[in-house]
Parts: sequence; C-alpha cells; structure tokens
Amino acid sequence: MSKAFTRESDDSGEEAALSRASTLPSGARNRMTVDGAERLQKELAVLADQKAQLEETGEGEISRDELRRVTSRMQALSQRLADAEVIAISESRGDEVRFGMFVTIRDAGGVEDEYRIVGVDEVDLEAGWISWLSPLAQAIVGRKIGDVVQFQAPAGEKKLHIVAVRPPS
Repeated sequence: MSKAFTRESDDSGEEAALSRASTLPSGARNRMTVDGAERLQKELAVLADQKAQLEETGEGEISRDELRRVTSRMQALSQRLADAEVIAISESRGDEVRFGMFVTIRDAGGVEDEYRIVGVDEVDLEAGWISWLSPLAQAIVGRKIGDVVQFQAPAGEKKLHIVAVRPPS
C-alpha cells in the first residue's frame, strides 16, 4: 500500500480497528474469533498495567495525556469485548468455508491467495484476514472445496475456485 494512504500516528491502527465497528449493519452482532477475543483481552491486561504505572508515577501534561489515551482505549476494548459474539471454530464440515476458517482461492489466471474470514476488529489485510462482511467473504462463506463462485471485484467480475479450507492451527 502506498504511504500516501497511511497515517503515521502511533495509535492509528488501534483507532482504525475500533472504528471498524461502525461499519456493522444495524442490528448485526460483532462477530469475533476466539483467538481475536483473546488478543483483545491480552491487550486490555497490558493497558491495565500501563494505567496502574501511570497513575502511580505520572506527573505532568504528557503523563495525563497518556493516561487519558490508555483509559480511552481500555474503555473502547471493554465495550468491543462486551458486544462481541465470540465464535468457536468447529472442525466438522471441514470442506465448507465458514467464519474463522482459512480459505485458499484460485482466480482464472491461476493465482492462488489465502484468506481468513474474521470479525471487523480482527481485519489484517497484509495477513489476508478479511471481514466476514466484505464482499469476498460474502461470496465464499457457505461454499465448499471445488466450488466456483462469481465475485464482483472492483476491477470487474471474477470467477474464483475454492481450492482449500482449513481451521487455524
């Protein structure tokens, strides 16, 4: 991705991840994988430690600003976890694309890519983790190995062949 489309702020990734929730359709639950929920809980624990240290030693404007940032992030994470519908991944029906699974697809040109269908708070495009609400995920969820699906990509319609499906290791 071009640097022109990124921010250099230290917490831009945190803010972006939490702002994705606003993209949930009205009434939709905030689906999250078990490991995604665990990552947020670990981050919350680290922030709690940071907050305690800041409250104990913090003096000056910088410490107060950092304490506000940490407290705000903790509140946002707590709310995300409270609103989350944590979904455990069943290994039955191993040939079907489902939430939390990795799926390998091949395009008409023979190029293969692997994606994981995850919650909006877990999206990591560099790792191939896409939201269950994304058009690609919507096109392949419920399909099986060997299925060919039509997908409307930004560059036009594509045919995608589902090559493999696997649970996370």
